[in-house]
Amino acid sequence: MKKRTALLLSLFAFAMILIIGSCKKKDETAAPEQAPTIPPSSTMVMDFNALPSSAKKQSANTPVDSSNLIYAAFNVGVWNLVIGLNMVVPTAAFLESFNHTAVNTGKGTWEWTYSFNAGGTYTAELDANVVGNHVEWKMYISKASVFSDLLWFSGISAIDGKSGNWTLNRKDAIANTVSPFIYIDWTRTSSQLYTTKYTNIIPNDTGNGSYVYYGLTTDTSYNAYYNIFYKNNSNLVEIKWHKTNRNGRVKDALHFNDTNWHCWSTTLANDTLCQ
Repeated sequence: MKKRTALLLSLFAFAMILIIGSCKKKDETAAPEQAPTIPPSSTMVMDFNALPSSAKKQSANTPVDSSNLIYAAFNVGVWNLVIGLNMVVPTAAFLESFNHTAVNTGKGTWEWTYSFNAGGTYTAELDANVVGNHVEWKMYISKASVFSDLLWFSGISAIDGKSGNWTLNRKDAIANTVSPFIYIDWTRTSSQLYTTKYTNIIPNDTGNGSYVYYGLTTDTSYNAYYNIFYKNNSNLVEIKWHKTNRNGRVKDALHFNDTNWHCWSTTLANDTLCQ
């Protein structure tokens, strides 16, 4: 009797192992691993041309005083110049990644490898490692006979694609090394509702801690903004405007010697009836 009971228990255990194994195989077949989605380009590449342009208005027969808008655009342009000079290579590498398919290199790890052009031919390797509810990203860039596998940027993004950050490095002008340059925070609800913030993280730089913060909102009066903070003089420049109507306003206590908003109308001319 005992032998029969032991035999039945053994057969039952064996049957359960077969059933569990079969279920696992079915699950693996039904739901194979998929590469994580690369965060959209707007999470890294800020739109520095979002403000309405006063150029067309200035060409009219009657000159238009658009000094408020022009001052706002000047502050955005300063960041565009500084950032642009150091982001040509990493930006080109990132944008090219969307044209390629990842290879699974191990459980939870994916790799995009490709060549791209940025004033020369480079090779990029974008690695993604899925860890819990987020993805860790690393971009290695090489140039034949010059440098190999420089970690040009890294980052973390939520699995749902709604938030994340990037840390961008910049290459030394002479040595084949990189050092911290810009930290990027981003959030995203849709292509029409998101934020991107660049913060200066250059070691020992007088501007370390300065930032430019760009966002699109659902506000009915002003649905876009830039906040620009200068660490060296602790000054904040606030810019808001409506993307469709084109009217907007700017606030800068140091420049205007007051804490008031200084506006421009839908014609882009200065607006004295400012709120």
